[in-house]
Amino acid sequence: MGYQLDFGKVLQGEYLDLILQGVQTTMVLFVLSWIFGLVLAIVLTVVRAIEFRPTQFLVAAFVEYHRNVPVLIQLFVWYFGFAVVLPDTVNDYLNEIGAEISYSDRGAGAQ
Repeated sequence: MGYQLDFGKVLQGEYLDLILQGVQTTMVLFVLSWIFGLVLAIVLTVVRAIEFRPTQFLVAAFVEYHRNVPVLIQLFVWYFGFAVVLPDTVNDYLNEIGAEISYSDRGAGAQ
């Protein structure tokens, strides 16, 4: 099959700029996600260390949910299910601005 791949055309001009922009966006999202995750972990650790049963239970439930529910299912819940619980006025606003979550709500069959 002896394919010869030539990436020279992709790694120059407009395409190189797009690739570099994508790498930059990926790195920014990575750093922001890492910082958010670290802050969330510290907050949950401090809250769980407090000797108050309801907060310990809530943190334990949060951790167990995220440990035991696959990420794909969590994405489906947020993408398709979250819009169902929003008020109609919020859904109307999301429709006006063209938000994807509103269309996923309609796609999930909620009327």
